[in-house]
Amino acid sequence: MTTRERLVALVEARPGITATDLVPLLGVSRQRVSIILRQQKIKLSPARIYTGPYCSECDKRTPKNQRGVCHDCYMAARPPVEFICDICGRPFTVPLREVRHRERRGITSPHFCSHQCWGVVAGNMYGFAAHPENRASGNNRYKTHCKHGHAFDEANTYHPPGNPSYRTCRACGARRHNEAYARKKKGE
Repeated sequence: MTTRERLVALVEARPGITATDLVPLLGVSRQRVSIILRQQKIKLSPARIYTGPYCSECDKRTPKNQRGVCHDCYMAARPPVEFICDICGRPFTVPLREVRHRERRGITSPHFCSHQCWGVVAGNMYGFAAHPENRASGNNRYKTHCKHGHAFDEANTYHPPGNPSYRTCRACGARRHNEAYARKKKGE
């Protein structure tokens, strides 16, 4: 008797048998049992029936450690709170849990719709402007001399064509060039 014939005989003899129960009786793998069942077009009862909790609102399955309602029903009962950005005036929503968190901690700071709007406030608070032309140069724009003591004047300052806010010292650049040329000549 082949494995296929033994499987069919066992299923007919025991109508409630599961695929997991057939594996040790036939001495084959679970994959082989499922292939034979599929080829013979035999449907078995599921190996395990879900006995865990169900959502009290929509009757969907919930995780075994969660009682009451599912995540979707939980979130639907707590709609997000709508605010208006203090910088740009656009409406935006914040999850209720974040609003409650801020209330518990006593945070009364303004609300911002994005990191860009927060950047405007942070720039004003910490002393750097939010405009790109000012952000690019940073604090180096206030320096009057390079780190080797050369003055940043019109004659000694080089601005690359692609980046006019960047500057380097011409004297230091000439010194680096001469040192590199000497190293190269020495290596020949």
